[in-house]
Amino acid sequence: MSLPPLSRKSGNDNNNSGNNTSDNQNNEDKKAIKAKVLVLGAAGAGKSTLIRHIRIINNHDFSDDEIGYFSKMVKYATLEALGDILMHPDFITKEARTREWQNLVENYLVLKGPGNDHLDKMPDRQWNKLIRIALKIWREPVVQESIAEKLTGNLPFLQDPKPYFLTSIEHIMSKEYKPSHEDILSLRLPTKGKYSPYFNTWKTCKMVCFSGTNHTLLKFDQLTITMIDVGGHRSERRKWLHCFESVTSVLFVASLSEYDEMTEEGPAINRVIESLNLFESVCNVRWFSHAAMLLFLNKKDLFAEKIKNVSLTVAFPEYDGSVTSYTEASEYIWKRFESRCKSRRDIYRHFTCAKDKSNVAKVFATIRDDIVKNTLDNVGFS
Repeated sequence: MSLPPLSRKSGNDNNNSGNNTSDNQNNEDKKAIKAKVLVLGAAGAGKSTLIRHIRIINNHDFSDDEIGYFSKMVKYATLEALGDILMHPDFITKEARTREWQNLVENYLVLKGPGNDHLDKMPDRQWNKLIRIALKIWREPVVQESIAEKLTGNLPFLQDPKPYFLTSIEHIMSKEYKPSHEDILSLRLPTKGKYSPYFNTWKTCKMVCFSGTNHTLLKFDQLTITMIDVGGHRSERRKWLHCFESVTSVLFVASLSEYDEMTEEGPAINRVIESLNLFESVCNVRWFSHAAMLLFLNKKDLFAEKIKNVSLTVAFPEYDGSVTSYTEASEYIWKRFESRCKSRRDIYRHFTCAKDKSNVAKVFATIRDDIVKNTLDNVGFS
């Protein structure tokens, strides 16, 4: 769908050139299409990754501050991954756990400590020591042998993207390290409230992006799209209400691949069931009755692999389709989402992989048209 062309005055009357410029600007402002897209979904669905990728495919580079933040987060995730494998009982055989090895591991775990929040305040001298110990552990032959063996099984006790970062630890821990787009897209960073610490700059290029906290402003000729990413954890959802005003589209992101996983927050329930319940509450809320409803069934690549080995019946006992068919299983999940919407409305459905450039580019081009159409319909242009 193409946007209607702007009408422009000729401006041949030099005496009125200032007025013409002002009139042209007023006309352009009136014809501009402004859309507010609220990005919702349960924690871990891939909302923030999706928005990062939308920035990348539209040639909006990250600021130096953002790159610095991402670099730090990748380093932290890598150190955490190393700690995870060292504490796992199946990673190193008992025979290989010499006294020297155990002392080295103990020094690392004590120095690093639990979590990552305290690493920001760690003195440089202590940080450099932590890096030295981490690299020494990584270079140990017993670690390399175990990693080579475990990688064939995808390190099942490590959640993605930790294995990806861990295998690049030498490069990541260097002072020259600058995260690639793939590194940035692989990061898993929970959004807290309406705010995210790495969106803080104005940027002008092919697209103009304003990233104030987690507000991302995209400008395409006459179309301006403000995308608002809010936290998906249960404790964050009470803050969603403050974002509901003037929403023209809702982009709900749900993970296909988590049908055999449970939520971390109590009471624990199946993650896909959690997304279904959340989608039902969003789809039927009166504030969004005139908003375009966009549903992204995300992580289709992981789902396609998982369905070969884990039946969908773990989440839906009544499912009677092919046990290993991606097409049948994904369509079944879509129908479950569709059934939760009680109001008579269109749902623009897309199967996505937030890390797949071509997929995100194609889907974004499509939803941009959907957003424009719905926005024009709501203001009387149909």
